[in-house]
Amino acid sequence: ARVQVYGGVTREVSVQLNEYLLPAYNLTATDITGAIRQSNANASGGTMDHENRSYTIKGIGQFTTIDDVGLTVVGYKSGSAASSGDSLSTGSQQQGGVFDAEKVPIYLTDVATVNYMPEERTDLVRLDAVTSLGMYIYKEAEDNTVRVAGEVTEVLAQMQVELPGLAFTPVYSQADFISSAIGEVESTALFGIGLAVLVLFAFLRNAGATLIVSLAIPLSVLATFTLMYFQELTLNIMTLGGLAL
Repeated sequence: ARVQVYGGVTREVSVQLNEYLLPAYNLTATDITGAIRQSNANASGGTMDHENRSYTIKGIGQFTTIDDVGLTVVGYKSGSAASSGDSLSTGSQQQGGVFDAEKVPIYLTDVATVNYMPEERTDLVRLDAVTSLGMYIYKEAEDNTVRVAGEVTEVLAQMQVELPGLAFTPVYSQADFISSAIGEVESTALFGIGLAVLVLFAFLRNAGATLIVSLAIPLSVLATFTLMYFQELTLNIMTLGGLAL
């Protein structure tokens, strides 16, 4: 199954650069963007063979917390300025391609403020003029719609008991349409059988012959459902349309 959520407020990580500290560290907004993009990525380390087994090596580098974002290294500065006793001097930025013991890393939190902020909303869900959260639940293609809808209804009732502060309101279910269609097929079939029996009796004028011919109608429907059962076909729009024909 698959669930899509619409509406609600989603938080995102906001990075607000300090326009005064960036020039002091000899950095630009492009440098910050590139450093964040490079740090927030997984890297493949190839494979390692050991005792007739092959192991895939993968470096996990994607951010998992907001602290990981703040600890992103956006550049390096020389440590000589700090050792000279000048606390206001930041020194010149150095690239990290070559190891240097005097290199001091510049973290994102040194030049920016990192915090959570609400993401810009692109959709809004309302129910009875109340802002809500919408969930679209999709079943597997081969599963039974009515059965799945019944199980979802039971789960929602259980969640309503466990979360009394929230209200779960089903808005639309395809199972309702299928159930009503099945009821309509049943009523139409009964009406059609009765009408066919009356027409047959009007022409044959014989109750025995009419009964024999009339039994072919329910038997054919029963045979159809039997074949559907063995073929693992469920009642849906396509099969109901076939039965109507």
